[in-house]
Amino acid sequence: MTSVLFSRAPWPPTLHVLDTRCNRVKLRIDPNLSCRFNVEEYEVQQRDPDMNQQATWTFIGKRHDLHRSITRLLPDTEYGLRVRAINRRGVSRWSDVVKIHTKLQPEDGGSAGPGYVWTQSSTEVCITVQVPSGTRGRQLVVDLRPQLLSVRVAPPGGPHSCGPGTILQGELSQPVRSMGEGSCWELVQEGSSTAVVLTLEKVTKSVAPKFDYWRSAFCGHPEIDTHALPGLESMNRPVSSSGSDSQFGAGLNLPGFSVLNHRNR
Repeated sequence: MTSVLFSRAPWPPTLHVLDTRCNRVKLRIDPNLSCRFNVEEYEVQQRDPDMNQQATWTFIGKRHDLHRSITRLLPDTEYGLRVRAINRRGVSRWSDVVKIHTKLQPEDGGSAGPGYVWTQSSTEVCITVQVPSGTRGRQLVVDLRPQLLSVRVAPPGGPHSCGPGTILQGELSQPVRSMGEGSCWELVQEGSSTAVVLTLEKVTKSVAPKFDYWRSAFCGHPEIDTHALPGLESMNRPVSSSGSDSQFGAGLNLPGFSVLNHRNR
């Protein structure tokens, strides 16, 4: 009875994102009570991916709960979320729209990044990047520091000739061992396609192997959902630096590549 007599029209609540994965998100709703006697429900809506330049809002649910989970989302997709309060006195305005971007679904422990493909086990990271056809091993300049990686293709005619230059550069997510002390690279080829495959040994080792998996190869690049990794027993096999990678597909076609140049660990 008190909630009916003394309640007031609700104010819009605040929506917070607690955790984002490849196919679901966890939310927390912070009430913004206009009166301490208010008893409110909270309606959450989801804006579906903008496939046809028209945003579509989907009703997710209306409950008293302040913690929600939204499932069946698409990996690597942007969504909008909003919430409003409802009580016997009326309905509040919608909260500010909160944008989320779901994480990537991992493939062989990694995924495709901008211009490269990466895989991983608990001990190694393997990065594959395509180089111009006909590139020779002596043209490659691989600079590997504890947490920095740069791959450059020097022009065949010397430093004053035109060439592709740096093809991969960035800050690695975590430290790795240097070349000759656990890390190596090789130049592989199949037909007219040529690629550099870098196998980097991780430095950081934790008590629980699941914490040894990286979310991304480089800082600031799209992240995978490490919770979606398969069983650790199957993931702990060594990463084959000349093996196949399903995500490279027709772009590189790694199966059947022959090794042109190899730099030993």
